[in-house]
Amino acid sequence: MKHVKPFLTRVAFSYVIVSFISALFALAVRRRLDLTIPYPFITLGNTLIAFYLGLAISLFKAENWPSWVRIIGGYLFLVLSTLTIRRLFGVWLFRRSIVLLVVLTVIAIIYALALVIARQQLMQETNAMNQSLKQIERDETPD
Repeated sequence: MKHVKPFLTRVAFSYVIVSFISALFALAVRRRLDLTIPYPFITLGNTLIAFYLGLAISLFKAENWPSWVRIIGGYLFLVLSTLTIRRLFGVWLFRRSIVLLVVLTVIAIIYALALVIARQQLMQETNAMNQSLKQIERDETPD
């Protein structure tokens, strides 16, 4: 039960951001192509995307799972959110499949950068803790 509240917080935060971005996309589609995307369709898509993003972030931050499961699972949830965006805005936003591949590549690069940054922070914390332990050992050993 203690993991549900952070997950719901992540989903709610993702929903706010995704709703704002999809409203901008819907406005762009309406202005450019004079097409109206039904609001329930957008709301359902926003909910799914926010859920996928919440799962990706929660899986990325989970410490009790193996690293390879966290990495692959997080990326798969990001791919699912991209495919949901494609289904939501379809031919209006992604007229060619190359655009979807470019978006997936950009997501993969951003995700890889996030992994590298998280790894560096973990290594810095580990080194700092090791130095603290060595300092404590030096202080406790009698001369």
